[in-house]
Amino acid sequence: MSNKHRDTFQERLLRGLIGPGSDSFGLPDEEEIISDYPLQRYFSAVIFPEKKFSATESEEDELVLQAETEEANNLIPDEVVIETESDVAIEPKKEESIEEENSANQNHFYPNNFGLTFCIDPTVEIIEVEFSGGFYYTPDQSEIKIKMPEAGYQALIDGKLAFPFKDILVYENGFLSLSRELKGDKGGKNQRSGEYLLFDEFKKTDNFKDSSAKYYIEYFQKLIGRIWKRKPFTYSAVIKIEDTLQPIEIPLTDKTHKETKLGYNVNPHCRQQDKNREKSVNNL
Repeated sequence: MSNKHRDTFQERLLRGLIGPGSDSFGLPDEEEIISDYPLQRYFSAVIFPEKKFSATESEEDELVLQAETEEANNLIPDEVVIETESDVAIEPKKEESIEEENSANQNHFYPNNFGLTFCIDPTVEIIEVEFSGGFYYTPDQSEIKIKMPEAGYQALIDGKLAFPFKDILVYENGFLSLSRELKGDKGGKNQRSGEYLLFDEFKKTDNFKDSSAKYYIEYFQKLIGRIWKRKPFTYSAVIKIEDTLQPIEIPLTDKTHKETKLGYNVNPHCRQQDKNREKSVNNL
């Protein structure tokens, strides 16, 4: 396999597993919009705020299935209650045992840290590092747009189609957006209602089925669906190669989640071993 083909394959894997750039909104990576709950779209390089809770595997599956109807900022439930069908009293676990179980569950289901191991020359005292990532949030309607052929826009505003939302369509520079949100409930936790039901009824009409608009209606559906937008961040730092007793906080100037904090630790294993070895030699 040539380097070009390998790089293309690697890029597609990164976009699909980590992101950004896996959806079809046609936006640059720094403005990424996705139509799936972020935890269902990406399967790697995700970290969570530190929480204490425990959950069974079956409950974990239920949480994932419910994720689409949850707000984007509620990444982790505050409390997961484990119920049993038996009325027999269960002896409470010791506090230390419970803490260990909670820690193991959190590490398995909701990792809040990750580590990188690499080798450097023993004479190196500092390294330059760039941290980058993104937060996902539910954007306002004014922030949402999708790239669409002009033919699709013309099909939707065609008077014969009688599309009930043509007056709120905005088409600029090859992108379709809406001047306002649809009224009603999208569905999920609550029953679908209002203009969302009106849209569902429109798709059953003969005017729609017999028009070219049916080839472009997916663009409109994405605009009114459940949407998450990426807010990227980058931070460059010069890091000393020495043990950090406490995490060094990474400043976030434009945070989506106001309580979120990021930080890093440094643990130079081999250098500590070399120091211990040198100390042992000097004591001989």
